[in-house]
Parts: sequence; structure tokens; C-alpha cells
Amino acid sequence: MKRPIILSVAAIFILILLTVPAGCEKQAATTTYPATATTPAITTRPSATALASTLYINSEDNFSLSYPAGWGIQEEYFGAIVYFAGPTIEKIQWPINMVISKVSLIDAPATIATLEDFISYVDKELPQALENYKKVEEESSTAAGLPAITFTYTYTNKNNSFKGTQINFKKGTNIFCITFTATSETYDENIKYFDLVVNSFKFK
Repeated sequence: MKRPIILSVAAIFILILLTVPAGCEKQAATTTYPATATTPAITTRPSATALASTLYINSEDNFSLSYPAGWGIQEEYFGAIVYFAGPTIEKIQWPINMVISKVSLIDAPATIATLEDFISYVDKELPQALENYKKVEEESSTAAGLPAITFTYTYTNKNNSFKGTQINFKKGTNIFCITFTATSETYDENIKYFDLVVNSFKFK
């Protein structure tokens, strides 16, 4: 008997836990957060190659990527493959972050077999999981040389406004998801870090 789909795609909703300000949810003890960034707001997205970065290699899922230098890192964090913690937003003591998740489609119902099927499922679930959720943009893209779907959204949590972008791409029977989350006020100046990770992500 196939398990309920929510069990096989639970990893995608890791962003719900990670976007709650520190102190409201239990945090992994080994995660470290760098000091608040002083980078000024930008209106354009620079090339990923212009940013200082550190190489991350995941042998289990056979991929590598470059993530922003100085960011904290925690593997197997609340079910995600890896969690990256960026600059801390002082007023809510919460870090801008990025999450790499993997969702297996092996146990999913036959109605969820493609990337498009998965996005349709997420579109139904996220409005129920995130307060005042609104998808503001969706586009076809590529990641690791594979077709991908990227969407940007906003939501609120405890009177704070957040904005995130997620790119999703299918490799074999798995869908990989890279989710970037920031407050609405800090999103534009930090989306360049999402670009860095996505542009450098590759399978071995």
C-alpha cells in the first residue's frame, strides 16, 4: 500500500520550520549563524562568480554546490539534506536561510509522477501551511542542466513578512528543491546568494 503523499513530500515543507524566528521553534544545537550583514541593498542581481563562496560536496546524493562564505551549515536538519544559515536579522533574531531538500516520488500516488504534478501538489498545500501565502511569480528554468520550475512567494509569521524563492528539478525518481527565505525587507539584497547556489549546483 502506498503511503499518504504528505509523508513522501514532507521535506518540502521544511521551510515552515525554518522560517519561524529563533526562540519560537527548537533549533539544531550545532548550527552557527554569522553576524548581521552590512551589505547595502541592491537593485540588480550580480554574477554568482563575484561572490566569495565555499564548496559543499554531498557524497550520498552525489552533488556539489558553492554556498556563501561565512554562512552556517547543518546537514540532515529537520529532514532536509542541508541547511545554510546566513546573516541574522537583528529585530527578530532570525537568519536568512537556504534549504536543500529531496523528495522521493517512489511512494507517491500515480497522479504525482512529474515535476509539474509535484508543483500542483505544492500549490495546494502551501496556502494551508503558511499564513497569508501568496505566489507572486512562477517560471520555467534550469538547474544542474535539468528542466526546473521556480516560484516566488510571500507569507507572514507572527506579524513578520517573509519572501521566498524555490527552484524544483527532477533527477531520476527524486525531486530536488532549493528554497531561499528572507524577510520581505531583506529579500532583494540577498537573493544573489540563491543565484550562487543554483548556478553552481551540479550532479557528479
